[in-house]
Amino acid sequence: MTAPANAVEATPFKRCYFYVGNQCYDHWAPTRESCHNIGKYGTTDQLRACLALFGFGVTKKP
Repeated sequence: MTAPANAVEATPFKRCYFYVGNQCYDHWAPTRESCHNIGKYGTTDQLRACLALFGFGVTKKP
């Protein structure tokens, strides 16, 4: 059985606030680039996530 031609399907759109490669995130995600200078502009939780993954003194490029 097929849906009627006038049926409208709702397509949820995901707002992309952050990209890692080609992956879209609707929230911040810790990466080397996003952690660069996080102590200047990030939240406490973001700083903790970056320190846990990369340690102190994260540089933009390895």
